[in-house]
This record gives sequence, structure tokens and C-alpha cells, in this order.
Amino acid sequence: GMAPAVNIDSYDWYSDTYEMAGRAATGDGEDAKIYLSNHSYTVIAGWQFGIFRAIPGDFNGDDIVNFIDFAILTANWRMPDHDPFVDIAPWPEGDGIVDFLDLAVLTNHWLKSNVEEPYWFGVWGEREDRNFGRYGSHTADWDSVCYLAPLQDYLPFKAAGNDRSDDDDAPANGTKFWYPDPNDPNDPNDPDEGSWVQRIYDVNDPNAPYDDGWDSGGYDTIPTISTAKNIMTVGAVDDVCDMTYFSGWGPTDDGRIKPDIVANGFELYSPAAVNDANYATYSGTSQASAN
Repeated sequence: GMAPAVNIDSYDWYSDTYEMAGRAATGDGEDAKIYLSNHSYTVIAGWQFGIFRAIPGDFNGDDIVNFIDFAILTANWRMPDHDPFVDIAPWPEGDGIVDFLDLAVLTNHWLKSNVEEPYWFGVWGEREDRNFGRYGSHTADWDSVCYLAPLQDYLPFKAAGNDRSDDDDAPANGTKFWYPDPNDPNDPNDPDEGSWVQRIYDVNDPNAPYDDGWDSGGYDTIPTISTAKNIMTVGAVDDVCDMTYFSGWGPTDDGRIKPDIVANGFELYSPAAVNDANYATYSGTSQASAN
């Protein structure tokens, strides 16, 4: 590997800014602190497909609702510490308890297979998600963490995102899609908080969103936070000189060049989450950022 026998600290993305501030190095030789961090994730922006389970009740992710999912539901029945993925009624965010409402949804989808449905993460009525290229308050928080580290000894590496591909096109006319409830103030990037509503995509609707990057030929497809000034934003290339079809491009809304660098992020042989000895081939700026 590229870093055999290295020790790492691993976190999820929740409370990332707070954790970064607490672990960032403040000088040389601090073994208990970190000088670099990798963030192989981005804010979800624009069109995405299959982000959440499109067939409610497929709890184990095997693409069909059957007795295995029923067993998972019964194991979580009225449990205060239930798996939030099992709390599916009302669809899609649940009501805080696994009960007969969830059982009814599961039985209504019995033996149905999963299909990917489109999700629009922007504001309804805007042709393109405002989070592309945006320098928001969370982005400024990341910059502050880096700036306030004495001597700027801490540098985060962050994925540029994969929103320049055809996979992020708007759905075909007449397709059902989900979008954030305009009456819900919660963040749609948090599926446990934000709520969603569904409608049919109409190409003649003046409020219907276009493809990601529709107005700029693939530019302006890097989501917020990855637009920060004091971090290293990483795009993905195939080997030395070939740009991938998916890697997000700048510039930012305030005119800065992004990404800062590129690395190999195409068809890399990488560890998989199945078990501690499993590997698979992946592509994406998340691979490039770690690279």
C-alpha cells in the first residue's frame, strides 16, 4: 500500500468542524495532534439518484423486501434505541418509533425490488442548486479552523465531488422525484431531520430544475465546503493526464480556481466495508482525496 503500517484516527462526518478544531496541531512535534486530515465526502447538491432507499422496507440492502427485512423490523419493534433506517413511516423520515405504521409500509412493498429514484437537493424554483460554488457559513468555519491553528500547521484535504457526470442529469419527463419540503427549515442533507415531498418532473414547468452544471458546460459543479480557501480540494484524474468524466470543476462563485490539485481517482483497488480483508475497485474524488 501507499502507507503500510500507518496509524490513523478515523471519524464519521458528523460534528466534523468541532472535531477538526479539537485535533488540529498547534505546533511542531505534537504526536497527539493531527497535521493532515482527509475528508472523502461532500455536501450533497443538485440531482442525485438512489440516495435513500426507494423501496421502503429493504432494511438489509439486498434489493428486495422479504422475511429478512421482517425479522429486522421485529428486532427493532418499539425499541428506544432502534435502527433509524427501520423507522420508515411516514415515508421517508419516520416518526421516532418502529410500530404498526412501519409494518404496514413493509407489507405494502412485500417482495418488491429496489429501484433508484431521483432526488433534488436544491431549493424548489431554482434552476440549479445554489450550493454549487457557494462560500457559506459552514465553509467559513472550516477556513477559521485552519487559520486559527498557530503557524497554520493543519491542512485538510477534501474531495471535490462527482457532480460533473451524466449521472446527475435531471430525470426524464413524467418521472417521479423527491425534493426538500419547502415548509421544513431542517437541512435536507440530514435524512433524520429534513423532510421530503414528491412530484412528477415536467420539462415545461418553469420551476423545474435543470441538469447539474447546465448553464456552464460542466463548470461550477463543486459543492459548498469543498470551496473553502484554506483547505486542499482534490479532483480526480485517470492516471497521469486524463481528466475523469465525473470530477467536479470550479470556479467558485467568488471566482477562485478549484480544485487545487488532482490525484488518481479512477478504478482504484481499495479496501471495502464488507470485512477487514475485503477489497474492491472504486472511482471518485473520495478515492483521489485519500490518494
